Amino acid sequence: MNSHQHEAQQRAAFVAEAKTWLGTPFRDQADVKGGGIDCAMLLVRCAVDTGLVPPLDPRPYPPQWHLHRDEERFLAIVSKLGAEKPNPTGLPAEALAKAGDVIVYQVARCFAHGGIIIECPRASGEAMAQQGTHVLHAYYKTGHVAISPLHEAELAYLPNGRPRPFKLFDLWACGEARKINAEVAKDAQRTQCNFARDAGEKRHSSSAPTAHPPRPPH
Repeated sequence: MNSHQHEAQQRAAFVAEAKTWLGTPFRDQADVKGGGIDCAMLLVRCAVDTGLVPPLDPRPYPPQWHLHRDEERFLAIVSKLGAEKPNPTGLPAEALAKAGDVIVYQVARCFAHGGIIIECPRASGEAMAQQGTHVLHAYYKTGHVAISPLHEAELAYLPNGRPRPFKLFDLWACGEARKINAEVAKDAQRTQCNFARDAGEKRHSSSAPTAHPPRPPH
């Protein structure tokens, strides 16, 4: 298995874990499956519980910080999970997102809401493309962990009608997940080198002249 295959497996596991939280009520700073969770702890728990990052607990944090302060505390939490994906030309989320990416949205004065991309129409066929990319998040609007299309008006636009600022984070671009994939790639390379070496030794031994026992004198 190469690093790309391993990353694909990890992304699938991350998304699968997120789906086990569906229906869990929205509760600030909670992290009990079926009992309550908020959007930040959903990201943390899914990353920790699938082994992508070491145990992490960013609590306590003020739930209404984004209404009164500019410091990017939510981004500070997400940055411990992965690295921001560059988007210098301002492409829409659908053009950049991969299943397993984390998306964060600006709410009020700073970035304060996030979720997990669970579907990517560019890789899922025409039917999914018609539905659009989706995000799984602990959502105050529904009151529980839910799945929403990225083009949902409240997610995609600010109250003034302008596009809502967002950022995408890749958990495999840095940190523990990247280290794991690097080790997988090294192991695969070592295995390939050992296989090539063994095959070469076999070819060399098979091409060597066969030694015959000396003939007895007549």
